[in-house]
Amino acid sequence: MSLHGLEYGANFGYRGEVTIQLDISKNTKEIILNAYQLSVESAEVELRQQRLKASTITNDERSQRTTISFDEELESSPASLSIKFKGTINNVCCSNSSLLEKNMVDTWLIAYGGILPFSI
Repeated sequence: MSLHGLEYGANFGYRGEVTIQLDISKNTKEIILNAYQLSVESAEVELRQQRLKASTITNDERSQRTTISFDEELESSPASLSIKFKGTINNVCCSNSSLLEKNMVDTWLIAYGGILPFSI
């Protein structure tokens, strides 16, 4: 994972990239991520030596989820999902009790001494 493009001010903005190893258990055209206070800008899956770019990315702030859709069906197999995203570092990330109720904390990626709110 990498973070770059840090913006200084009241809220610290940043951009990042992450690659997540997946085991797709059934054929699908969508991947849904918990993405608290993040906006996914682009995504692609590498699957059976083929790269597929996302056709649509929907960031839903209310549900705190991102839906990544593909034109082609992703077949059941191991794969890697590469994501470019942007977010804000602030004091809300770790103080939201609803995250504990959703059991999201266990699946967050830990990076650079902080918590990056992604889960699958």
